[in-house]
Amino acid sequence: MINMKQDMKQFVMLFISLSCIVSVHGMNIRQKRDLNYSYSSDHYTEPSRGINSLGFIKPSISGEQKVVQKLSTNGHTITKRAFRKRRRLPAIAFQAVLKKKSLELQTNEPIKFDRVFTNVGEGFDEKTGIFTAPRGGLYVFSATILAGNGYYTEGTIVAKDESIVTAVSDRRTLKESEIDIADQSTVTCNLKIQKGDTVKFMIKWPMGQHEIIGHGKTSFGGYLLRV
Repeated sequence: MINMKQDMKQFVMLFISLSCIVSVHGMNIRQKRDLNYSYSSDHYTEPSRGINSLGFIKPSISGEQKVVQKLSTNGHTITKRAFRKRRRLPAIAFQAVLKKKSLELQTNEPIKFDRVFTNVGEGFDEKTGIFTAPRGGLYVFSATILAGNGYYTEGTIVAKDESIVTAVSDRRTLKESEIDIADQSTVTCNLKIQKGDTVKFMIKWPMGQHEIIGHGKTSFGGYLLRV
């Protein structure tokens, strides 16, 4: 009987000792968890992996789940990371082509193209052959020309009545009855223009009447690169 009482007493003491150890261990875990949170003058950061109150390892936070956490006077304020949307560039572009066999015109007369494939922004006027900028920005323009047999022609991109670049097509040695040998020329330019400015493709030299070849061999186009 005495041995049973002693065994019971030892069992109770052992139970109390184990309870104390578990309690101390739990306190240590909570202290470690609290120490894992560090504060600075601007914000605090949470470790990617830690131990929760139950003693289990917390899963790491992925990059997509991370948030910006800031310290306020009333406590922790959690703010989701904000992404700035890119401003979409307005679409402005045109492409005009001379599709018929040929066109006769005078010097300083804008070329009137009979086929407009693209006119996004409605800046190109098919009746006049003139592009009027719907908005200001940096534009890219290009033009191609092919003179008729027996002609020397200089086609120029003109912006705000100023000559920018010139394409030359020299076919003076060809007669109407001879085999057609192409002497096609292309020019490209970058222009910073304002809303309402005009750009056109026209023959600036030599003076007089000219003939240019169509069938897609003479064209004019451009687009807005950036605002």
